[in-house]
Amino acid sequence: MAKYGGICQGAGVEFKSRCLPTCNNAGLKEDWSAWSSYSTCSVSCGGGLQYRTRTCKDGKGQACQGSATNYRACNTPACVVHGGWSDWSELTSCSASCGSSIQSRDRTCSDPAPVGGKPCAGVGTEIKHCFTMPCPDMRDKSTYFNGDSYVEYLPSTYITRILYIYVHFKPLTKDGVLFHRYNDSCTQQSCEHEVLLQLKDWRLTVQATCGAAVLTPAEVEQQLTISMWHGVLLTIVGQEVTIRIDNRAQYNYTMKGNVLEDVHHDQQMRVGMMKNSPNLPGFQGWISALHVNYKQHILHHVEHWAGVGSPEDAVNIRSDNADFAAFLPVFSNTTYTAIPIHQSKAELHVRVILQPYNTTGVVLFCQGAEPGSYIVLRMIAGKFCLCLHPGLKEECTTFSQDIKEASWYIADILILGVTAELHVNHIEGDEVTAAGPVFTASGRLLIGGGSTADWSVIQMTTQLKQGFIGLIHSVIIDGEEHLMRYVALHTKDGVLQSQYASLAGRLVTSHIARSVLSRIYTATTHKV
Repeated sequence: MAKYGGICQGAGVEFKSRCLPTCNNAGLKEDWSAWSSYSTCSVSCGGGLQYRTRTCKDGKGQACQGSATNYRACNTPACVVHGGWSDWSELTSCSASCGSSIQSRDRTCSDPAPVGGKPCAGVGTEIKHCFTMPCPDMRDKSTYFNGDSYVEYLPSTYITRILYIYVHFKPLTKDGVLFHRYNDSCTQQSCEHEVLLQLKDWRLTVQATCGAAVLTPAEVEQQLTISMWHGVLLTIVGQEVTIRIDNRAQYNYTMKGNVLEDVHHDQQMRVGMMKNSPNLPGFQGWISALHVNYKQHILHHVEHWAGVGSPEDAVNIRSDNADFAAFLPVFSNTTYTAIPIHQSKAELHVRVILQPYNTTGVVLFCQGAEPGSYIVLRMIAGKFCLCLHPGLKEECTTFSQDIKEASWYIADILILGVTAELHVNHIEGDEVTAAGPVFTASGRLLIGGGSTADWSVIQMTTQLKQGFIGLIHSVIIDGEEHLMRYVALHTKDGVLQSQYASLAGRLVTSHIARSVLSRIYTATTHKV
């Protein structure tokens, strides 16, 4: 700055040249080769890389300045991804514990999820019909006895010269009193008139006293099975005592001594324990039916009702209705029922709700109006098979899924002219068309088998020899339901099963003195 505020003359910065060493131009741009072409992009979409290279031309071996490789982004637009389904989930449980219901399974469009591409084709939720078992009738009740339980009945006040008792029971122990019939005069030491039926080491034992006539304890040969339902029919007529077990084995005994002509079998009755005998074990298990002299007896208290068959007392019992075998008749290969078809039908829809114990046998058979025509639903090789024969040739369709023993099924049969369809548990099967005239159902629908005469026809037409073994809940023919618990079963020889033979809607008994009966018999034989 000027001392006295003036402006200085000349430049404020001075430059001087200086001698520097000579530069080495090796490794400059002109010593690199030209860049190569870029490589293929590493991905086709979604952002990848490609590169190019060059080489150093320095002959002295000194490193070129810069990189020998160059990178750049490529194919940066997002990839287009078409959707793909994941695996199906497990099927849910049926929406209801009984009857027809539904179940479902799901899958998601996430394997892979769509990105700018097509979504998954199809549905993400699949719904199926399902069936686990028919719904129990809440009016049905079986009664549990724990060994200290009993149900007591008073006499009916009706004079009866016979005793006819049916019991349906499931034992859980090898010993126990099923029932004891007695008079008020009975003591622990003696009883002039009593009947005792009990289990001893899984065998039934009966003893009876009718005044001077005595049946000492008689043990049947058949051994019962734990936790299985059994039916026993005890009959006393005069001196003769008969026990029929499970509608098959029958055992006959004769009392020693004479039974009074005016014997009266109307007595008190205790089920589950013996009166005045604490040493005998009580029954442990379930009882679902008790019929005494053709009258049904209730095994639990019914409020505001009393009368014949109503218990006077019930101690330590409980009831349940979950076991179908307690109330449904068992088809046993030799038993069957026949349901009438009221009019000839060219179109027929039959639904059978069944639980097979065996996967072979005839479920139903129906002859047609045309000679040689029939339909038959059978189980063979563990599968349901429906056959239609309109009169010229038989055609069959087999349902693909296997039958599991002791599982419940709904089998739907639709016959339309010469066409037959079979659906199982609401799953459609194949349709079959047979040659011949239009099939017209007539007469009867045989369930489980047939009589001896029926079997000759079944075997001749179908070559089948075995009937159904298991439970059938109901048969529905064109909307009309037939509950098997109310339909009587017969053996192929025509014998009515005990649970039906031991019931009557109305019973009238007449007593004829032995002397009069003897005179009638003598007079008749003399005439002949």
